[in-house]
Amino acid sequence: MGILRTEEERRAHGPDAPQDFYLAYEDLEEVYHLWHEKTNRWREEILASGGHIRRCVVFGGEEGPRWVYEPPETAIYDPAGTLEWFRQDPRTEFSFMLDPSEELLHYALLDDATIHKTGRRTTVADREVVEVKVGTVSWGYSPRIFHGFYAPKGTTDHLLLVDEEVGTILRVAARLEGREFYVAEATEIAYDEEFPEGTFRLEIPGVEFRQVDR
Repeated sequence: MGILRTEEERRAHGPDAPQDFYLAYEDLEEVYHLWHEKTNRWREEILASGGHIRRCVVFGGEEGPRWVYEPPETAIYDPAGTLEWFRQDPRTEFSFMLDPSEELLHYALLDDATIHKTGRRTTVADREVVEVKVGTVSWGYSPRIFHGFYAPKGTTDHLLLVDEEVGTILRVAARLEGREFYVAEATEIAYDEEFPEGTFRLEIPGVEFRQVDR
């Protein structure tokens, strides 16, 4: 397969250009810490090697302040949560695991995926889970059931391990013909805990946040 050009484009840019659909990937493992308090308070930290924060996003409520910290260049504070991209999408990359959106799943699975329980049961993070398989209807048209966790083209199905009691997603794996290649898994989880004061605020010694108002 390739990029087909018109006669005019061939004269200007040369013959048709082949397109390679086979991509190279490297092994990568990242650690996330995620806190959630109903209804819409979130804190997500992505840790780099050595345990340092690579990125941190904090949402202080649906109408509350937002912080984004990505050293060394990005330190943004939106006191009223008025930025357009915050209002439209007040979730973190992996918030879908702790708060699977029924509406989001409904629209993602409409016409472009199949979903069913496999009957398999196991444990993840010491919790009983059931396995759910989400099938892809065509190459390059994976169901976008995750927030910020869109598997690459070529995904043939996804396996979800869902907390049997609570309904949270504790493990999700994108697969290519039965081989897992894109995985998020909870290694520890706790429900109904009291969070320390300041969990959903972001104050870092020596860091000055740039306040954005709109």
